[in-house]
Amino acid sequence: MDGPPNYVENHAFQDRWPLSPEAKAAGEAAAGPVRAALDDLRQRRLTQDTVRDALVGLGYTTAQIELRGETQPIDYGIRLPGRGACIHGMVTAGQVSVNVEGPAMEGSCITPQGGH
Repeated sequence: MDGPPNYVENHAFQDRWPLSPEAKAAGEAAAGPVRAALDDLRQRRLTQDTVRDALVGLGYTTAQIELRGETQPIDYGIRLPGRGACIHGMVTAGQVSVNVEGPAMEGSCITPQGGH
């Protein structure tokens, strides 16, 4: 057995809901502009406010955006309306990650922390 006992069960809340092919395609199409905006932003001052402003500048509402981290990395999540898809990842001065998946089992677009 690899890993501590009950690791899989204790971290199941981090699993993600599956996406339909249509939702995945819509998310992938929306992910390109998100990556471009965050790539541009990482050359400047990175804060939750600047990340939020960049995403709002793409047309997302603050209700669709989740952020975590006062310093780098800043985790972000965007819930796409009506599709069940999330764009999520993290941004630092050195890199941007962008993923398209369903929401986590507990409902957020950002990968939940915790477990025991």
